[in-house]
Amino acid sequence: MKTRKWDLFWAKVKYEDIEDFKIRPVVVIGEEEVLISALKCTSKLNKKFSYFVKYWEKSGLCKPTAIKIDKIIKITKRNLERKIGRLDPEDIAEIKKLLNSNLKSNLINKNND
Repeated sequence: MKTRKWDLFWAKVKYEDIEDFKIRPVVVIGEEEVLISALKCTSKLNKKFSYFVKYWEKSGLCKPTAIKIDKIIKITKRNLERKIGRLDPEDIAEIKKLLNSNLKSNLINKNND
């Protein structure tokens, strides 16, 4: 399956605490040979560590969606079910800012430990 950075897919995402998975939307943010780096999406609009997709309908999402930017997940390409769409350039620019800010914050926190 062909993927590009900032594409949205339905994917099998493992739970953190049990050996099971849930089909949920993800945003592709990087691609290695076998693994996809992705951000989880949720319709539970929690303000902490989330970006609210401004152009969710244009991107192919069926309801207002937040992207969790605090944790990047790794999934295999075979766990991608089907493509939903692609994020709008304005949403992409905002997510990039948040990811850069989150990365800088993590580096500062590690250096202060």
